[in-house]
Amino acid sequence: MSSKFPPRSGKGRNLRAVLLTLTALSTPVMAHAQTEFDAEPVVLDEILVTSASSIATSVQDAPASITVIDQEKIQASGARDVRDVLRTVPGLNLTRGNDGNSNVSFRGLANSRTLTLIDGKRINGRNTFSRHYQGDLQIVPVDAIERIEIVRGPMSTLYGSDAMGGVINIITKKATDIWSGSVTTDFGFGDESSTADSRSISAYISGPLAQNLSLSAWAKLSEIDSPDPYGYTESRGELIPQYGSNGTRTTTLGARLTWTPLDGQEWGFEAQTSIDDYLAEDGDHDTNEVSKESIALTNDWQIGGGSLSSYLRYENADNKSWNSTDGIWNEAIDYETVTLESRYTAQTNVGGRVLDYTVGGLISREELNDPNTSTEVIAGSVNASALYAEGRLQVNDALSLTGGLRLDHHERYGNHLTPRIYANYDFGNGLML
Repeated sequence: MSSKFPPRSGKGRNLRAVLLTLTALSTPVMAHAQTEFDAEPVVLDEILVTSASSIATSVQDAPASITVIDQEKIQASGARDVRDVLRTVPGLNLTRGNDGNSNVSFRGLANSRTLTLIDGKRINGRNTFSRHYQGDLQIVPVDAIERIEIVRGPMSTLYGSDAMGGVINIITKKATDIWSGSVTTDFGFGDESSTADSRSISAYISGPLAQNLSLSAWAKLSEIDSPDPYGYTESRGELIPQYGSNGTRTTTLGARLTWTPLDGQEWGFEAQTSIDDYLAEDGDHDTNEVSKESIALTNDWQIGGGSLSSYLRYENADNKSWNSTDGIWNEAIDYETVTLESRYTAQTNVGGRVLDYTVGGLISREELNDPNTSTEVIAGSVNASALYAEGRLQVNDALSLTGGLRLDHHERYGNHLTPRIYANYDFGNGLML
């Protein structure tokens, strides 16, 4: 019977000898390392999150399925923007629908049920777009991001019905005590017809301006070329190219002033603006220009053993489309929001058990003017408000219960109650149900 493998060569025997020698030499080192590890276990830094309950808690104890992508992971990924960061998150879908919109969704629910937040404050740019929107995830450059918290599952008691699928909370970096910053640039070369060349540069800087006053600022310039057609369809004897998406040119500027007049009290003023130009195929005129501006006043105050967090935020988003027939910009779709929200988080004892709780409320006003409909101008405004409460009771060392209730009032749709109950049971050895 002939062998299925060629005879071993002298070179192969030499290689085995080298490997055996290295193994023998490394065994005592590995045993010594194991002994040291057993004697001095490594304690990892605990990651605290707030998106799942508004109460700072560890990822394991949070009352939701949650993923945290910290600054180190973001830098190691080489991501160009937040969309690149999120592509590897289990249970999260980044898709482009039939209308050309970039969508983010969880667990089969519509993308309108996934809420995007920046430092806990919602952004609303997508409400000006019915087609070919590239999404809200490019607003903050990765240089300015401290971490991203992704919560899978319903969070409606804290954030409303548009958080039924989940929440993406982008946490920006806090100002530092010394001046520091970073600059990042990248170039991408598309090798398929569905992709295109890209280039970008972004920067972040922060530091003190005066005693108790600090500044953080960021900026980004990026451009993705229009891709080549991925196919052709025949119409009346003519081949019509089919494109996957528009190219984009994005300019973003943002800044935050932070003032801490007293211990346990912080005021912030934030401003941000961005312009997205949607590039047409074959070098034609830009198809759309989306501009977004926002300003916000924030306050965090330690009161009575708890923390009171409030913000007042104004956002305006405009979407202009190019009229190729007349060679002018059409009148812009305009969407404005004003939101005032405040929540108090504290801890108390109930029957000898620890209870962490949050109570809060918000009022908001939204105004839309859409002159680009086929029949008549859509215009109007609506007021809404909400009251909510949530608590987490540590029943025993293994079991904790989280319950919440939210009352929403909408000017046109009336009142609506949203309950929530969630349990965590710790089996030990890192296993949590």
